Amino acid sequence: NEMDEALAAVIAEKRKTPGDDLISALVAIADEEGQRLHSGELLGFCKLLWIAGNETTTNLICNAALFLQSHPEVLKQLRDDKSLIEAFVEEALRLEGPVNGLFRRVARDYNYKGCELKVGDNVWLLFGSANRDESIFPDAAEFKLARKEAQHLALGKGIHFCMGAPLARMEARVAFEHLVDVMHRFKIDDQGGKRIPIAILRGWLSLPVISVTA
Repeated sequence: NEMDEALAAVIAEKRKTPGDDLISALVAIADEEGQRLHSGELLGFCKLLWIAGNETTTNLICNAALFLQSHPEVLKQLRDDKSLIEAFVEEALRLEGPVNGLFRRVARDYNYKGCELKVGDNVWLLFGSANRDESIFPDAAEFKLARKEAQHLALGKGIHFCMGAPLARMEARVAFEHLVDVMHRFKIDDQGGKRIPIAILRGWLSLPVISVTA
């Protein structure tokens, strides 16, 4: 509710005084009939950009940093050769992705492995499970920096592919180009952290960091 109120105030201000920014551009967008987005559509889109562009990347960085803490040999590889960070981000997305799955509505009757799906049924597509499919990813439960099979579903696929994927990849790469140099100075206290209590997301509400150097 607080987010709705905050964004609604910003949108109202941008309608009166547009600037050189994303919300002003969205306010000005017209469809093929020349009709503007109505308030509910605009508010929903801004919420999507705010939440999806923040929550997922934050959780990816936290999950991947925890992995590096428990795999110092991989951390050393990245610190010694930062050109490997791009591949690390892809494998982290596959194995330590921030979204377990999303809901979809069935558009046509379909039989999937003996399960009858009817038009209008809701299904939960588990990306986390698909990304561990042994028929696609050999030794799927293992983290392989040199893995060649990069067609994971952590960022969706087809018309549901994440529109912020390039930004998420860049943010993670930039983060770890710095983090690999400083992770020896602190310890991530996952036991003292608190997981997000929502099955869709795989991430943290809080994740304390303890300094281990003076």
